[in-house]
Amino acid sequence: MSDLFNNRISGIICLVVGVAMLASIATVPLTVGQQAAVGLSTAVLFLIANRFSDRRVTLFLSILSLAMSARYIYWRATETLTFQTTLQLLLGSLLVMAEFYAVVVLVLGYIQTAWPLSRKPVPLPPEPDEWPTVDVYIPTYNESMDVVRATVLACAALDYPADKFRVYILDDGKREEFRRFAAEAGVGYLIRPNNHHAKAGNLNHAMTVTKGEFITIFDCDHIPVRAFLQLTVGWLVKEKNLAMVQTPHHFYSPDPFQRNLAAGQRVPPEGNLFYGLLQDGNDYWDATFFCGSCAVIRREALASIGGFATETVTEDAHTMLKLHRRGWNSGYLKIPLAAGLATERLILHIGQRIRWARGMMQIFRLDNPLMGPGLQLGQRLCYMNAMVHFFFGIPRLIFLISPLAYLLLFQNMIAASPFAIAAYAIPHIFHSVATASRHQRNWRHSFWSEIYETVLALFLVRVTIVTMLSPRRGKFNVTEKGGTLNQGFFDLRAVYPNIICAVVVFLGILRGVYSMIFWQTTTLEFQALLLNTIWATISLLILLAALAVGRERQQLRARARVRVDLPAIVHLGDGRVFTGTVQNLSQSGARTLVTRPEEMPEDQEVLLEIPLPSGSALIPSRYLRWNEKEMLLNFEPKTLADEAAIIQSVFGRADAWVDWTDFPKDQPLVSLWHVLQSIGGLFRRPDPVRATPQEKAQIEATIRSGLARSNMGMEQGSSTAKSATIAGAILLLLALTPFAAQAQSTIIRPLPTTSAAGNAGVPLPNIVVPNPAATTAPTQPSATGVIPQAPAASNAAAPPIAGVETETFSLKQLGANGQLALRGTSSLQGVQFGVRSDEVVINATLNLSGAMSPALLANLSNITVTLNDQYVGTIPVVQHQSNFTLSMPVNPVFFQGANSLNFRLTGAYTTQCNDLLSGLIWGTIYNNSTITLTVQHLPPQRDLAQLPLPFFDQHDNRMLMLPFVLPAQADDDTLKAAGIVASWFGQLADFRSASFPVSTTPPSGNAVMVVVGNNSSLPGLPTITGPSVSLIPNPSDPLGTLLVIAGRDGTEAVQAATSLALGYRTMGGVAVQVTPPDVPARIPYDAPAWIPTNKPVRLGQITDMHNLNGTGYDTLVQVSFRVPPDLYTWRDRGFPLNVAFRAPPAPIENLAVSRLDIGVNGLYLQSIPLAKAETGAWWRDWLPVIGATGPFHTTYIPPYDVFGANALQFFFDTRPLNRGACVAAPSDPTLGIDPNSTISLGRAYHFAEMPNLAFFVSAGFPFTRMADLSNTAVVLPDTPSTGEVSAYLRLMGRFGYWTGYPVLRVTVARPEEEASLHDDDLVVVGTIAHLGSLTDIMQNMPVSLDSGQMTLKLNDTPLGTIYQLVGGGHRADQQRAAATLASATNQDTAIVVSGRSPWAKQRTVVALLAGTPQALDTIMNGFTDPTLNPLIQGDFSILSGNQVTSYRLQSTYTVGWIPFWIWPSYLLRNQPLMIVIVMIIGCVLLTLALHATLRRRAAKRLKAMGDQQ
Repeated sequence: MSDLFNNRISGIICLVVGVAMLASIATVPLTVGQQAAVGLSTAVLFLIANRFSDRRVTLFLSILSLAMSARYIYWRATETLTFQTTLQLLLGSLLVMAEFYAVVVLVLGYIQTAWPLSRKPVPLPPEPDEWPTVDVYIPTYNESMDVVRATVLACAALDYPADKFRVYILDDGKREEFRRFAAEAGVGYLIRPNNHHAKAGNLNHAMTVTKGEFITIFDCDHIPVRAFLQLTVGWLVKEKNLAMVQTPHHFYSPDPFQRNLAAGQRVPPEGNLFYGLLQDGNDYWDATFFCGSCAVIRREALASIGGFATETVTEDAHTMLKLHRRGWNSGYLKIPLAAGLATERLILHIGQRIRWARGMMQIFRLDNPLMGPGLQLGQRLCYMNAMVHFFFGIPRLIFLISPLAYLLLFQNMIAASPFAIAAYAIPHIFHSVATASRHQRNWRHSFWSEIYETVLALFLVRVTIVTMLSPRRGKFNVTEKGGTLNQGFFDLRAVYPNIICAVVVFLGILRGVYSMIFWQTTTLEFQALLLNTIWATISLLILLAALAVGRERQQLRARARVRVDLPAIVHLGDGRVFTGTVQNLSQSGARTLVTRPEEMPEDQEVLLEIPLPSGSALIPSRYLRWNEKEMLLNFEPKTLADEAAIIQSVFGRADAWVDWTDFPKDQPLVSLWHVLQSIGGLFRRPDPVRATPQEKAQIEATIRSGLARSNMGMEQGSSTAKSATIAGAILLLLALTPFAAQAQSTIIRPLPTTSAAGNAGVPLPNIVVPNPAATTAPTQPSATGVIPQAPAASNAAAPPIAGVETETFSLKQLGANGQLALRGTSSLQGVQFGVRSDEVVINATLNLSGAMSPALLANLSNITVTLNDQYVGTIPVVQHQSNFTLSMPVNPVFFQGANSLNFRLTGAYTTQCNDLLSGLIWGTIYNNSTITLTVQHLPPQRDLAQLPLPFFDQHDNRMLMLPFVLPAQADDDTLKAAGIVASWFGQLADFRSASFPVSTTPPSGNAVMVVVGNNSSLPGLPTITGPSVSLIPNPSDPLGTLLVIAGRDGTEAVQAATSLALGYRTMGGVAVQVTPPDVPARIPYDAPAWIPTNKPVRLGQITDMHNLNGTGYDTLVQVSFRVPPDLYTWRDRGFPLNVAFRAPPAPIENLAVSRLDIGVNGLYLQSIPLAKAETGAWWRDWLPVIGATGPFHTTYIPPYDVFGANALQFFFDTRPLNRGACVAAPSDPTLGIDPNSTISLGRAYHFAEMPNLAFFVSAGFPFTRMADLSNTAVVLPDTPSTGEVSAYLRLMGRFGYWTGYPVLRVTVARPEEEASLHDDDLVVVGTIAHLGSLTDIMQNMPVSLDSGQMTLKLNDTPLGTIYQLVGGGHRADQQRAAATLASATNQDTAIVVSGRSPWAKQRTVVALLAGTPQALDTIMNGFTDPTLNPLIQGDFSILSGNQVTSYRLQSTYTVGWIPFWIWPSYLLRNQPLMIVIVMIIGCVLLTLALHATLRRRAAKRLKAMGDQQ
């Protein structure tokens, strides 16, 4: 296996496949629960894998972490960036950019630390004469002599031939004291005429004076061990292209975090992560940074770039960047060979880090590592990570205060439910933290980076902005080192920004808790409050930890102590010698374990001898205290040599700092506890004031002097002694004034609760409307101007008049799906209906029932009824009687082709001022009210120019019932011709639907007849000489007309039908012989009834512009449209609906509470305040909307809410402006949707899972993919009955409705012709007995049809059982379907079933089966019934009576096309287990490929040592 992945080709293949797998699963949409399952599974996987220490496991877990982060960030970018306001846009964009920044840093960090190199020292040549010369530079500016002396003495004692190295003090302070010291110590002293370019200029000046082959640089507080040069120079001698060897910056004094925080001593220093892990990782990529000190640099390399870089304030990193660009290499030795002083104060630490940040940002702007020549990819990424890291200030601040956007500003920045945020974010955070913990081990503990960054964040915000705008600003600042602190204090200068931030966050938490307890919130609002409150609490804890660092502790020691375990020999003045152990050392003293001899006088000088490899160090000392076994020594050097001995003992030992890694391995929960302990330290009691050692010595001397004087009888000095004693006591009793912060008094006001005026609707009384049918009829009020008439009994017995017909319609049948509710602000309601053009109304009666408010005044209130704006009657108010039932005649003269029956309420509950918004003004017309029409049929006018009259009239909204007359044994072409005509009528009937009863002789009324040949004896039929269309009288009905489609053969009949369907507008007279039309081939998805899916479509193109306007304060505008149902979008991306609308201005309407509600298919989408009718957010105006004029308000229609037939609903819910008492409100404002508003389906692909009967019953899909059904064949029985042919014609009519185009190229076939149908989608229509055996056609369907018997297939095989166990079977549905089928014995029982074609993978078979021809009508009625239609779905539906039961009995297949990169998202949707499996496989492949690649590179980097790690 190892050899396989060492092969480059295999590695590349695994790399590509692994990346593809992980990239694909990042895009798979899942439900919240499924995503949570994935997150939990990967967390368990991490906990198991983390038990193994192999480097490959670390690489695997890093890749797994990136995979989970990729899922999160992809979800954030594609699912949650929906903003409703400009403020949301601003805040939400900042948050998501901060998150992208965090992920980029995470990726760069994993790359940087992929393979720490762990370089070992290389020995110098055996002969010292061959060793190169070295110049040791110690630059200084304003540091004290105490700090510099130790470094100089340690450098002078380096274990290197004296003639091969020279030490130089580079004094930019030009101090005489330093000159004298240099001469005394025997080192060089260099100054320059000016201090240009600070440290970099100082070093460059020294290069012009000295001549060593290599240059070693130590900051003046960095004290090297004696072996520094021997351990570092070897690599430079070995590799001629190596420009530099860097070693860690180790600090022997605690940094502010270690010193000030309660748990600080238990965590690694802040710098350990960089020098212990990152620099070692940089070395792998040949990207080790020069850190300004503790490094050896090749002079030749520096000369090649003109010396040290001076363009930025971080001359060190910039210098190395230039060297890398020139092709020089670098190396890192992870052995601390020098130690320095950490910044003692937090404010000094902040200043130092700000300088570093400014310098790295300057390099980013002036010499960006991603640009320019000379760098390898790994070097560019490592440098980029170092620079991008210092931009953390702004993202860190954003993360801290983001929850306040919701808690204080009520702005939702993430458009997702709280559970969804948790399901995606928690796995991302868990893996990031846990994997970082594994990488960092004991170099940095979890959660401490948040503290380090928060301390600096607010200071860095300004620095980041200024430096990015003006990169050349800023100057080099020297960090102050050394010193003491007599008294602890709270450093407000260092933490005041975080104090302000913490107070604001705390207020946000209070607001969140208050809101959850006292507000009336929805479940979603409560969850959002809880999530943001928890987030804010975490932010507050981080801020408190950062504040705790600002509590500076007392520091009395001027010299930091170092823990050691060294042998010690103590020489007393009397010659006695004692051995022991040194436990700690400093430049001022030591603590040793030595047994105290008897009769040992106090305060004696001793000589401490510490054996060292270079020889024993003899240090003159004085013991301050010597207990039984513990001696505290104070060093008292007499000469410079004594000082050097102290330095060598404390700092010069080669093993002095080998314990720099002695910290416990990171455990995130333990680290979190340490953070909480540190926060507790913020509230600790102040440190007591303690005297410094000098003060203590002075007090002790004073006391001793006073005691001596007292013993000697010097009473005259007693007052002085007493004064001194009192002064010392007072000094020892001083206490530190505690820091106290006064909490601000803050009043938090709850949001006002929504008043009735702000609710979605007008407040109405609780009115119980009784069922009129069940209510005792009250005394009928007399309609004004109308005398109630009782029907005469003789009329019922009178013989019917020829051509006269009486019909009754309820208001519900005329379109009033609900009761007609009349209100003060919505006083007009009505219905529309039509009267056929070949009929005239001769009598009409309205039978109305309803109710009116009992509070209305009878003399001032009523409901006026009008027909086409003509007065019909008035419904009066009857006191103490709410319900009414009455009849009123309607003048027949008022009727037109299109009619509007309206009801207008005039209401008043007081004689003075009436509030239209009052719930006392209301009336209701029940939708079971009826209108009875008596019509007279007009004599027929037979003219082809009037087609489709008299067979179809657009004013007649009833179902089209049009008989067809066909031969008893019609051939395929005859049936095809009839089907074309039926589809044309179905297209015309549109929403009305159509039925086509079939007979062999003409029935009464109008009918369509298909005649083939001249054998017909039909009177009035002209001789057939070619394809023709004619109108002849119906011999069965003098008022009826036959539309005859004729031809000498079936082909000509088809041509005649085609000409009629496409060119009826060009016909005239009673007969016409047609020329066969040349019909161009259709292309997929071009059905005229479907809106285009490749471009935005204006709503004004979909419907008449007048339909986009409405009148009244409550107005519904509806736009119907049809689309192919196989629209598939990536991750269910919604379809943009860009809406512009018009509403009256504010002087008319109260825009503050008026709104437009947008929905689709009865499902709510969005509400837009009417105040935005003319204005939108400024950023929205920048968004292009093709083909429309704006301003537009964009909402997105989810693809799963779009079906074959759809309706957009725009409901204007408006309120009149309150004009005060007794001021009339403008009535019936006109509102409308801009016809330039657009809907766009352009982001969808045509792709669907089949079989899907829902697609078939809603849009005829997949057959309607071609509008003319050119790839569709209808299989009918060999001898179909009239009922089966009628079902076929109804189906063709339905296809015409679905597509808006006749079925010109449908194929009609019989079962024995199946061999010619292999390339077609098939529709089987017939009774089970007539169809016989369809074994082949129905091979892939859940039922089989053999010898007139239908059998349901049950997958009871062993393989099917196994498939069921793994969740892939449908046995349960099969068993339920079998039980339902067995119990469905009704004569009307029918079955709709679908499956894949046995001959073509992307072809579909749909069968409409029934036991009787009449049952086939059950299927067609189910297709047109709005209640039953949605219930037909899956691949098997049983229709019995008025019930539909649907099942999914077999596996699905796909039709259509999607790009290859969407397939993984499709295949893995809703399968969290498969996602985890694919993720594991992808991570394993990437791990194996990357491990082999990284190992080869590591071996190449270490080839000089021959180390093949």
